[in-house]
Amino acid sequence: MLSGNHILYIALIEIALLAYVSCTKDTPIPTHITYITGASANGFFNVGNPYYNQVISVDTSLEIWYNASNAVLGKDAAVYLYKGDTLAQRLTDSLTSGYPYYWHVYASLPKTGDDYRIRIVNNSDTTQNDFGPFFRIFWNDLGAFAITTSSGDTTLQGGSAFMIHWNSLGNADPYVRLQLYDDTVFAQTITPLVNNSDSGGGAYSWKVGAPAGSGDRYRIKIVSIRHPRIAAYSGYFKITSQYYGSYRVIWPDSSTAWASNNGYTIRWTDSGNVGSYTAIKLYRGDDSLLLIDNIESDTCYSWVLPRVMVSGSNYRIKISSNFNSSLFVFSDLFSIAGIGTDLYEPDNSRALARTIVGGVPQKHTLTFNDTDWFKFTANSGQYFLFHVAGAPHPVIHIYREYSTMPLINLLTSNNFTVIKTGTYYASAAYSSDFYGDYTFSLTGP
Repeated sequence: MLSGNHILYIALIEIALLAYVSCTKDTPIPTHITYITGASANGFFNVGNPYYNQVISVDTSLEIWYNASNAVLGKDAAVYLYKGDTLAQRLTDSLTSGYPYYWHVYASLPKTGDDYRIRIVNNSDTTQNDFGPFFRIFWNDLGAFAITTSSGDTTLQGGSAFMIHWNSLGNADPYVRLQLYDDTVFAQTITPLVNNSDSGGGAYSWKVGAPAGSGDRYRIKIVSIRHPRIAAYSGYFKITSQYYGSYRVIWPDSSTAWASNNGYTIRWTDSGNVGSYTAIKLYRGDDSLLLIDNIESDTCYSWVLPRVMVSGSNYRIKISSNFNSSLFVFSDLFSIAGIGTDLYEPDNSRALARTIVGGVPQKHTLTFNDTDWFKFTANSGQYFLFHVAGAPHPVIHIYREYSTMPLINLLTSNNFTVIKTGTYYASAAYSSDFYGDYTFSLTGP
């Protein structure tokens, strides 16, 4: 139920504006360019796109490509974005001549400008580089929102219908997203897409939810779809959850001993009004391993444990309400018999990657949800042979130091000639097709 008649506002998203005011739109595109194109003529690379004086809006995609003066240069070059003479962003570590790179123009860039340009740099010799011509990046959507729904000491009942109204100022975006936050913590998406173009604003009928339970620090966030930087919060209000009660896990208990790849039944009881859907999760200590299922109106669930679980005695089951996350319970700790980890654990991130030496194979074991990381250093021009073996064995992905795009996806064996000196990484991940023991090796200098 609502109480009070004050106004709950969502403020302007633009950082510099703190009140409900109109925005100054972006400056018009100049009709005359007084500076040179900005392209350099070192003779190594020619940027074909973006072209001179091209106009690009943030939150759109731009195709970048170049041609090299010879085939060797065109095999591997890094692409950078500059604003004038200042580096703004490293776009990609590797782009081949004549092939496109699709870059999403994010709004986190510096302000609108006519002096953006692309720089192509040879990875093997950084003195071999060229700038492309100047082009323009601009923000074409500036605006503000204000929620005009009565609030004040508003209290909303979970499960009830509540109409959200808002106004928009300037050119904020024809579509917006509405989200619910519990103070600064995201709680749920109210709606992923709603029309904002009806007379400079909009309305949405929301079935009130309180996924974090009852609380008085809830607030609504409105976000531009095309330009997420145009976003703001409402004031705080209270939600009283319609869901209450408790759970008790009957099975498994402290005497339980399960085994990988075998079937078992989880049993529990509930009281009160915990909601019609229940989430079941498997934990190892404090780490959530697996969402087993979301089920409707039941107090038991039969399932089969995944293969190659790590043996341990610190497993537990969590039962929780899908409608009020404050309603949950853990089972007693119990044991699962599976397989042991390999000697290189923990190695489940780049930061924990283990060094692999040429000619010395490493034997690893992929357990459930496991990832193994390796690293090695190499100099430009060095030659390596990678090999992976096992039944079944995983795909090995080879990366440059700062890249998220694999250079090689290794199935069995692959030759590799190093183009750029540096640290390289490799990873292998568990899946339902790839698990258990495997061996990874590299042969080289």
